[in-house]
Amino acid sequence: MPVGMRCLLIAVTVIGCSGGSKPAAQSPAAAAEPAASAPAPSGPDPACIAAADQLGAWLGQVVAVGARADTSAAALVKLDLAPGPVPTGPVLVMDPKFMKLGGQLVGGVPITDKGKTLGQAFANLPAKGNGVVFIIDGAVPWSSVVTAAATAVASGRTHASFVFQAGKPSAPPPPPSAIDAELDALAHPDPSKPSPKLADPNVRGIPEKVFKDCPLGEVTQELAAADGPAKGQVIAEGFPKAIKACGCKVEIASVQRLVWAWYLLDRQPELLGVPVMLATKGKAVTAAPTDPWSQASAAVLDAAKARTPIVLK
Repeated sequence: MPVGMRCLLIAVTVIGCSGGSKPAAQSPAAAAEPAASAPAPSGPDPACIAAADQLGAWLGQVVAVGARADTSAAALVKLDLAPGPVPTGPVLVMDPKFMKLGGQLVGGVPITDKGKTLGQAFANLPAKGNGVVFIIDGAVPWSSVVTAAATAVASGRTHASFVFQAGKPSAPPPPPSAIDAELDALAHPDPSKPSPKLADPNVRGIPEKVFKDCPLGEVTQELAAADGPAKGQVIAEGFPKAIKACGCKVEIASVQRLVWAWYLLDRQPELLGVPVMLATKGKAVTAAPTDPWSQASAAVLDAAKARTPIVLK
């Protein structure tokens, strides 16, 4: 092939051919030849991005419930409200027969010693502070709630939160997933077999199975270092980011069910924490001594809306 033609085919419109000769005119046949198409630019799959973003919004709703408390010992009163944060702090559980503070038995219900044993238990708490979380069975009589509240105030525990079962879910339950059978076994263990435990994100177990083709990378270390609300933020923001990075090589329904189990939503009801300021002087909240908490709690809820100190009587 002549040198001039070879140069023409290579770069006719760019720099021509060296040597000073004038390029020949392009023939009609050459002009009709289609130019080689450039490869389509690669980028994130829009469907994957949308799915990960939807997951992030759902995870944000789940982790927003904050701290959880063990309510298995009490049949909570249910409110037609969405979950609310339950603060950390010493938890006083009152069921129809017994009372526990920080997991330790501190007396019976009804309270018959005017709160003396409970007051000593408050004094023996390793962590000092002014907060207390009440988890009260609906059958507990008002008189025992009054005594417990007065004892808490006398012990300096005036910042109280009463725990109820939320009647509205924070997020819709996860759809069916590949790990449902395993997590159902964890939520409802066979009493004749050793109780299995759900692995943390940074150890082998169900999480590793879920993310086997979608490495979490630095999200794992961030989860290990975070605590409380910060851990929830890592989950809600870090999981979608990692899933986008791996091109959605993960079953998103399994991610949802995993987080649902981490927050105990397949074992315990979603909780609503109602904060109140207890005091020796303030708005009086009254009920008959024998009224059950399921009935008398309505007066506490009404008083809590005013956000002023209250006295249970």
